Amino acid sequence: MFFRKVLIYATLALTVVAINPRCGPGMARCPEGLCCSYSRVCGNTPQHCGAGCLREFGACYTDGSTQRTPNPPRQAPFGGRCGAGIGSCANGACCSRSGICGTSAASCESGCQPQFGLCSPGPTVKLPPAFDYRSNSPFLDHNRQCTAPRLRKEFRELTQQQRREYIQAMQCLRQVPSGFPPDIGSRSAYDDLVYVHMGVGAIAHNVALFLPWHRLYLLNVEDLIRKVCRYRGTMPYWDWTLDAEAPQNSPIWADDFMGGDGLPGTDCISSGPFYGLTGVHPSHHCVKRRFDLAHGMYSSFYTPEVVSKIVRTSQTYLEFRHEIETKPHGSIHSGVGGNFATATISTNDPLFFLHHTNMDRLWWIWQSQSQRNMNSYGGNRNQLSDYNYATLSDTIPMLGLSGNKQVWEVMSTVRGGRFCYQYTNMEMSTRNSLSKRDLVSNSTISFKPNSPLDMIKQDPFLKNNAKALV
Repeated sequence: MFFRKVLIYATLALTVVAINPRCGPGMARCPEGLCCSYSRVCGNTPQHCGAGCLREFGACYTDGSTQRTPNPPRQAPFGGRCGAGIGSCANGACCSRSGICGTSAASCESGCQPQFGLCSPGPTVKLPPAFDYRSNSPFLDHNRQCTAPRLRKEFRELTQQQRREYIQAMQCLRQVPSGFPPDIGSRSAYDDLVYVHMGVGAIAHNVALFLPWHRLYLLNVEDLIRKVCRYRGTMPYWDWTLDAEAPQNSPIWADDFMGGDGLPGTDCISSGPFYGLTGVHPSHHCVKRRFDLAHGMYSSFYTPEVVSKIVRTSQTYLEFRHEIETKPHGSIHSGVGGNFATATISTNDPLFFLHHTNMDRLWWIWQSQSQRNMNSYGGNRNQLSDYNYATLSDTIPMLGLSGNKQVWEVMSTVRGGRFCYQYTNMEMSTRNSLSKRDLVSNSTISFKPNSPLDMIKQDPFLKNNAKALV
């Protein structure tokens, strides 16, 4: 008992060090290793070092480690002061060497103090729980080799029965209960998909991550409808270059497929399987379309000639991503209108998945033109910054929908594991007819797609951290 009391007293003596020096605004900082509590007293007890710590007036060391008290949730605006004893930068800015928040090269390049903010924006919504790798989720990874890739087809290549099955799978997602907590506001698995896409916002649009993020997202959707909704096919795509002469007359708007334009006055989808469709994110509404016929649905930006030129002549990933996102991709969104015109909530319209599967196909065609393209990646992480510091080791955040990945893990559609799919129509053409194309050609791939080790050899960060990544 005596030794127990001695041990207790000794522990208390070690815990309460240098109590009572006053600290805070108008007074001194605490000595090294002590934090200033809300009652303006220095110490290193949990009351001082926990949530009550005024970090700008002292930081605790606990358990003999050099781990300091975490940053308070106070964030400085763009152009505001940041750094040790001040605070972190707001979403998407980094603290420069001179202690100013910003997204310029001076802030984001070698001068960045990453512990006070990164030049990559965070989610804009309440975060769902982290993905549970112990679950029986359809998004769990496996290590199977890709020996027989699934084939993703243009929707016109599907039989009527295959189209019906795809529509039924999309409708099924609206019957599957949400996997997120009730306070997220989703009614169904489909709403979860909308919420995640809405939440990533600037993380995955008009930045380098645009194509990798959507590639993983679409694979999640495909795995979900195949395993939960018993869909036997793959994600079809809409090659809008075939319809550029008159996009409003595309067979995609058929009453037995995507349905047509919105109703005059409300813009709510007026026909087809998704007639009267409603969404809950960002708030309850009917899903809308309003074809911009006054501007020809901006079809001059996605003609076969325009798209073929982008794919054939883009020399770097940065150039390709910028051209393909801002011209054909953005023009389709604007031309269809309604929900589709606002990128972050465009997932409310099931047309989204056919549109973006075609974007993934075009990226894969561009990648498949050369080994250099297959491994090419770079550009900006932040819409507000022109500094191109994105790397293959950047994280692809899925906000709890699935596990996150790094960019290098999604650079090949046939790398194995969950990634085992291919596309029809791999030959770019300036013609606007499927019948004049090679429907299932993979002849543009004249080399073995990159392995993870090939990636590591070509990226300095990955090369230096190979043991942690493989």
